[in-house]
Amino acid sequence: MVSNAIDKYVSPLTGDDRISLSGTSFQKLKDNLLRNGSRFGFDYLIKVVNTVRTVDAAGDVNYSDPINMLERYSDDNVTLARKHASLTWGDRSFTVMAKNTIESLTAANGFKTAGGALTDDGKELVLERMHSKILAHQLLEMLTESGRQAIEQMSALYTWTSGREEETDGLTILALVLARIRPNFKVDMFTEISKAKKLSISQFDNDVQLYFDAIKFLKLQIDQKDSTAYTEDAFIRDLFLQLKNDNLPSEFRLEFSRQETRWLMNKSKITSQELMDDASAYYINLKNTGTWKIEISRSSQIIALTTQLTELKTEFAASKASKSTPKLDDGKPAGGPAKYVFEVWRLEKIDNKVEHNMVERDGKTWYWCDKHKYNNKGVVTNGMYVTHKPDQHESWTERRNKGRKGGATASTGNDPAGKPKPTTTQSVSNDSSASKLSLSKSLQAALVTTAGITEDQFKKIWAEACNASGN
Repeated sequence: MVSNAIDKYVSPLTGDDRISLSGTSFQKLKDNLLRNGSRFGFDYLIKVVNTVRTVDAAGDVNYSDPINMLERYSDDNVTLARKHASLTWGDRSFTVMAKNTIESLTAANGFKTAGGALTDDGKELVLERMHSKILAHQLLEMLTESGRQAIEQMSALYTWTSGREEETDGLTILALVLARIRPNFKVDMFTEISKAKKLSISQFDNDVQLYFDAIKFLKLQIDQKDSTAYTEDAFIRDLFLQLKNDNLPSEFRLEFSRQETRWLMNKSKITSQELMDDASAYYINLKNTGTWKIEISRSSQIIALTTQLTELKTEFAASKASKSTPKLDDGKPAGGPAKYVFEVWRLEKIDNKVEHNMVERDGKTWYWCDKHKYNNKGVVTNGMYVTHKPDQHESWTERRNKGRKGGATASTGNDPAGKPKPTTTQSVSNDSSASKLSLSKSLQAALVTTAGITEDQFKKIWAEACNASGN
């Protein structure tokens, strides 16, 4: 057993998972110690640490008032552990010995018979020493390198010797580690209370029983530290708050709203366990009958509406901006013979060392032509990106001029038959209307389905959104 627990022992924690001497490591330390303690049999050294030694009239020594070292919140933990070390390794005086000298097992101290065999007390002490060594070794193995070095600097407190023999006391090492990573019990206790109050049924997918399992575990931890810190009445009140959550079925909420009212008026007596049992039974009945329907709270509806409307306004603004400015090829006239509309980037020359500073945009090849001029309210720009090369500028100009000689056809916007051509503005308007209709249908389907609003309510919200966005 000793070989498996010490020589062949491999820590379950490796690398960054090892325990550092910080307040965030306590739970990991506790979980691993209790698991190993149960496996290797040393858990009693941690869970049953007597704090009082008395001697009765007959001279018999008794130990009482045990505590669990992992739940002990005191600066005296190291002192208490060293007193216990005197029982395991020393003179059994239950004091902090001046020198950590291992006491031999003899017939005189009752641990051996006259023939040299171990007595029952002797066998028990040998087993306790073995468990203490296992606890010490495994605990040090769980620590980070820096954490282990910090503890080993205090080795004089937990090392026991006799001649060449040297042993380490596990409980003292544990107390030294806890002194570094265990928070003050009041700070820890109020942290646990805060966790309990923040716990909600919705965090457990509205499963009432899973919520109760979690909250009862936290309540137990708090009560172990101070049974008066989180009172029964405060606990019951917090349970009622969760049982009235807006997401839960209205029938369920109504039932526990009534119970809370009677409890607050002192017309009914109820314990937290009775309340949880009652709520669990009600939850199971509703689940089995298929009437446990999760509802969307008013606040959730408001959030959903706000999010959807914000996205809608953004889409409208982007749609309006993209549709209001038509994309025209190479300065083709828009609205008149002298008005050209094009993207601003075409006026910014990119010196990329490529012939004619060529760029690829929108699936087209563009060239910088210095023969173009653009006058924007008196600010003249020489050159712009076009789809012809500079040496083709003259031929492009001829083609453009020929296109402008269409007389009434070009200036009035009519085709040769005299029929009006669709204008860019009309096209933009039609696209915008189609976009609005599509958005309207999508948003209505989402809000009616998920937020539970009526069709009339949606139409009112839609009209207000359109007015606010200028569409």
